[in-house]
Amino acid sequence: MVKKAAGSEIMKILKFKGNGLFECIAGADSPETAVLTDRVYINESFFNELNNYSFSAQSDYANEFFLYFYLRYFEYLELIKGYDSVRSDFLPWKVDWYLFELARKRAQSHCISVTGLALIAFHVLLLPILVFFIFAMVFLLYFYSLVHCRNCLGRKDFTTKTNLYLTRTHSAYDKMRGFYDPSDYLSVMVTDDVFGFGAGYTSIYSPLRWLISPKILFQSLLVTSKDIYLVSRDIWSMLGGGGIFILLGMYSIRLAQKAIYQSCLETILAQCQKDAVVYSGNKEDTE
Repeated sequence: MVKKAAGSEIMKILKFKGNGLFECIAGADSPETAVLTDRVYINESFFNELNNYSFSAQSDYANEFFLYFYLRYFEYLELIKGYDSVRSDFLPWKVDWYLFELARKRAQSHCISVTGLALIAFHVLLLPILVFFIFAMVFLLYFYSLVHCRNCLGRKDFTTKTNLYLTRTHSAYDKMRGFYDPSDYLSVMVTDDVFGFGAGYTSIYSPLRWLISPKILFQSLLVTSKDIYLVSRDIWSMLGGGGIFILLGMYSIRLAQKAIYQSCLETILAQCQKDAVVYSGNKEDTE
């Protein structure tokens, strides 16, 4: 503790608000000043504790959870240690508020409050509704893709293809077009023209057909079920059960979209030659 000249202790307070972190001195007339979490990176203890953390990744999103959420939680945890009192506005819809409260609970050895218990109970009750929403998004995006691709059905016969070039973004397309030869009938450029970058090539969703694609829909639902389970395990291992509802909600549309994309891609690969080579500018396609 830093001492005043008169001998009384100065109490440093850290506050979490909707527009960021702020610090102030208890009883002082000085204004609150903004706090950046970057300062924790000068502390060796921060890296020591972070390096001691390990977990077994289960889902395709584990790296994102670690970089965007667990690391943020750890920044809050290290920051809180330098303050005598920590306060926060009640903002349960913000993932940063949950991470901050989780860090405060650990740093100050607080028992969970009645409000926290009520919030957890509320999330548990809403979780089945969220899961239902994710599956509903699979149906919605499936039919949207089906209607969108009605003009591109049957544009390519993949059974003769030995080189498959996958692109979903402008940057991936820039990588692939240097290798792709449009005159080579054994090669095909496949793009995500519904949710990504089309560029006028064969759509990844071209296997979708009104009569035969229900198999793809069923496969997408299975992929979604597996992803929900694996994502929940990763979130639980990093941030506890309270984070499952918040992060599943944030990733709900991506889970549904990824399931349809993956099912269509697997359908195309099954039609290609067994020795077909796949080139991709997206790291997610290799997972």
